[in-house]
Amino acid sequence: ARATALGMAALVELHDDDDFARARTVSPPLVGINARDLSTFRVDLLTPLRLRPRIDWPHRAVFESGAFNEEDAMLARSGGFEGLLVGEAAVRNPDAITDLSRGLAFPAAASAFWTRIAELGGARRPIVKICGITNRDDAVAAVDAGADLLGFVFADSPRRATPELLSDVAGLDALKVAVVVAGGPHGPLDRRVRDLLDSGLIDAIQFHGDEAPDECARWGFPYYKAVRVATADDLERIGDYRGPRVLIDARADGAYGGSGVRVPVELLRAALDASVAGEAGYAGGRPLWIAGGLTDANVADVVRAFAPELVDASSGLEREPGRKDHARVRRFIDAARAAGRDRGERA
Repeated sequence: ARATALGMAALVELHDDDDFARARTVSPPLVGINARDLSTFRVDLLTPLRLRPRIDWPHRAVFESGAFNEEDAMLARSGGFEGLLVGEAAVRNPDAITDLSRGLAFPAAASAFWTRIAELGGARRPIVKICGITNRDDAVAAVDAGADLLGFVFADSPRRATPELLSDVAGLDALKVAVVVAGGPHGPLDRRVRDLLDSGLIDAIQFHGDEAPDECARWGFPYYKAVRVATADDLERIGDYRGPRVLIDARADGAYGGSGVRVPVELLRAALDASVAGEAGYAGGRPLWIAGGLTDANVADVVRAFAPELVDASSGLEREPGRKDHARVRRFIDAARAAGRDRGERA
């Protein structure tokens, strides 16, 4: 009240459920949510997106900490934030203000993909993506079994999908991701995939090719990058990409995905250690998203050992290329969830 009397607006910062309960009694019109955990100083850009939907009074939301570039501002805007609180970014690079302002011009209602991922990631169980969907029956079976994301390949593959399929599955309650191979010798994103994104038939793009960090958001937002790894040097590339999450997949000669090859255990361990420590590079402090050779027989071990936020399976759940084994899909999802519960109870 004193701030209002002085012609000022008080920015009320909220961090957890207790803060929300106290703030609700006064319903502040200007609310800030910090991406930085002030007890560990780790930053997760999805934290504000997960918490903002809890504000159930009229307000304007400010995204605090962790925004350094246009892409970060686009992420904040996609989560319904109208402003950014920045310090380090502007001190390090005053020109960043122009980029951040441009990002805040992104349409707030353009996509709820990252907000939905933030909500799923807060459920203390692995998010499950079933990739390589080529027909409606497989899509329905995956959703009925509990899949959170469906992946549709738009690249040379026996699992190649069609735009018509996306229309057929539009009503299914799962996020839909177009998996593409672009960049380098493959050229830019296929315009047809961008049209699917713009029309809302897909929710995000998974770049699985040779895309450079500065190409991804320019070609399609929201997106995340899949980085194929076989060595520690490959892991270092993860830190080059700006998205809030990066998918770690196995690098196999002659294949950009769906190879059935697993990521070497020592690389997953290194990525986990870096993620827990919040180190730059490797997972860059981001929760792990893991693909590569996952099946209904091994996913529980992977969840228990590496606590991934997301697991992604494709060829390991097939009865033939491009056709899912529905029983294996269900076993995969059940095993992943059960292992996640077990790990959560021991934590």
